[in-house]
Amino acid sequence: MRTDMIKKGIWLTVTAALLAGSAMAQTSSKKKHTTRRKAAAVGQQSGSGTGGSVTNPATGNQVTPPGGNAETPFGSTPASQRPDNVFGAMDSVRPSMKIDGAVVDTMDRTMKPLSYQYIRKDDAIWGKRIWREIDTREKMNLPFRYPANEDNGSQMLINILINAVRKGEVQAFDPIDDRFTTPMSIDQLTTQLQGKIDTVLVTDPVTGKETPQVYRNDFDPSNIVRYRIKEDWVFDKQTSTLYVRIIGIAPERAIIHPDGSVRAFTPIFWIYYPDLRPVLARFEVYNPKNYAMRLNWEDVFEMRMFSSYIIKEDNVFDRQIKDYITDGTRRLMEGERIKNEIFDWEQSRWSY
Repeated sequence: MRTDMIKKGIWLTVTAALLAGSAMAQTSSKKKHTTRRKAAAVGQQSGSGTGGSVTNPATGNQVTPPGGNAETPFGSTPASQRPDNVFGAMDSVRPSMKIDGAVVDTMDRTMKPLSYQYIRKDDAIWGKRIWREIDTREKMNLPFRYPANEDNGSQMLINILINAVRKGEVQAFDPIDDRFTTPMSIDQLTTQLQGKIDTVLVTDPVTGKETPQVYRNDFDPSNIVRYRIKEDWVFDKQTSTLYVRIIGIAPERAIIHPDGSVRAFTPIFWIYYPDLRPVLARFEVYNPKNYAMRLNWEDVFEMRMFSSYIIKEDNVFDRQIKDYITDGTRRLMEGERIKNEIFDWEQSRWSY
């Protein structure tokens, strides 16, 4: 009798354990099903423009479609994928934690350039205005393309100009003319450099649903290969000196034909050079001949340490050289003629 009772107790215990395991399994299955349904709902919402991942219906796994994640949801402007983008990672300068060099850098980043020699209106007895272009692909102009980052930011000229405008240190002017008549806002500058915001349809790789996605082209500083300079040559009879003063500087972008060939170059924006001089004085220029001896960008322009060619002189028709000379070689010869004319006029003032 006692043995039968023990057997019945064991059988009841086993039965209760089996029933409890079955209930737990059913509860766990319901929880998993509910979790998957919630994840699928979140995935569908993310695919429709709120960002996040989606659930693959075949495997039940979570996947993140291209262009839609927590940082860049669908329907927003994606973050730049270029580490050298001037509107992205380059905004924050990472200073060196050690002395980066054999010699301690003692350059004064707050120094200001010397003021120009004052020229009275009555003493300026002769003058000529010319426009030049600097091609950074020429050997002498390769420092313009030096992609270095120092503790005070990028040392490339185009990045210096753009960051100075964005920080409000100088004002950018619309290239509608070169007389600094129409200021540009930061949004207009961004549009000039990166193009307008556009929307394209992106197909979700899991659901196959097409969703609109906003994008904007990245700006590549290395694509800026030309700069236009507007300058005045003035002879001061008081000091018997021929002065050259840069009035404005403008980076240029290429206008591309549908077949990929370059049609022309046009200014992106103009900057009034006298306002830019204090900014240029803070940044060094790479010296390919001697790494230890460097100048700043203001010295490069004032000492004329660049190669350029004349594209226009002041004339009654307001024409560039290319408007009346089609051959490229003859254009260069015409620019040299204008330069020699300025030199000869100065020399003719002297008598021996």
